[in-house]
Amino acid sequence: MKKVFFLITIFIFISGHLLLFLIGKYYLNIDYFYLIVLTFFLLSASASWLIAWRDNLLIRIIYFISGIWGGIILNSLLLFLIFYFLNLQQYIDNLVFWFFICLIPLLIYEFLAAYLIKTRKVTVYIKDLPNYWENKKIVHFSDLHLGPVWRMNFYEKLVKKINRLKPSAVFITGDLFDGMESDFSWLHIEEFKIKAPDGVYYSFGNHDEILGSNQVNDLLGRNGIKVLENEMLEKNGLQIIGLNSFHHLDYDIKNTVLKQFDSISSKPSILLLHEPISLDKIRSIGVDLQLSGHSHGGQMFPINLVNKLLYSGHDYGLFKKDNFYLNVSSGAGTWGPPLRLFTRSEIVQITLKKNNNI
Repeated sequence: MKKVFFLITIFIFISGHLLLFLIGKYYLNIDYFYLIVLTFFLLSASASWLIAWRDNLLIRIIYFISGIWGGIILNSLLLFLIFYFLNLQQYIDNLVFWFFICLIPLLIYEFLAAYLIKTRKVTVYIKDLPNYWENKKIVHFSDLHLGPVWRMNFYEKLVKKINRLKPSAVFITGDLFDGMESDFSWLHIEEFKIKAPDGVYYSFGNHDEILGSNQVNDLLGRNGIKVLENEMLEKNGLQIIGLNSFHHLDYDIKNTVLKQFDSISSKPSILLLHEPISLDKIRSIGVDLQLSGHSHGGQMFPINLVNKLLYSGHDYGLFKKDNFYLNVSSGAGTWGPPLRLFTRSEIVQITLKKNNNI
């Protein structure tokens, strides 16, 4: 699965630059445009290798610029389609000028959609919910991707936003880290700690696994966050299960992992699983609420349309089937371009209520 994703990424990367070159050369008629495209192609191709080699300000700037460049490619393709099908070249004298006049505010809007975290509020009704949890508010967030782009100041902003909500518990469904080595020693400082009387719980995402279990456990343990690696605990009558991320198409989540938790169906339960998959199997063993992320809600149009196909429509939002709820977060941060189009960075406040109609 990882090899397929890597090959698809390489194909999109190369074809995106090729299409941008064709637009600049033959539609916008920009002289020597191949030099611009080639320069940023090499810069972007080397950015991930550089940040994996060394984490410093210069390389982070290069990584950030390469992310913005990825957004420029996608936005340029979208603007080209709009300009072309509206036949605007027939009505505009300076096509290049107006093309970039549209591109720049679009990039600013997309950056703000990524940087300004919204709070989405939902209510979930759970059968036999313990009285302790009745009307309690919990917070779910995912996919912050701490590393080259989103760092200490962004995390501090997120923590303050969560703490203002005064949640009973907080659930993090993976990719808290981007996978790149960096200085995260500041995580243990008091001002970066999430305040939740009933605990902060975390399950691994695929990017977190790159850092490794030992490092993640050390970083989050000092921050007071409970890491759940394919394990379950009970908190005031509510079962909390955390499963590691996995990417094997033939992986049978029910028979290889969930079967070890024989009592899932006997008590109300919340499952933390990075990716919104195996929904029917998870529902069949009695999980009440699954919290997931990974998809980023598509992050940028039109990728969100592809995501809907990949996850059969369960790529973002709150879903209900019988007594089973699924909440998929669009993520508190971003991966790749620090930009969002038709999505928003978010945290989710969930109010728990007892389902008295069962």
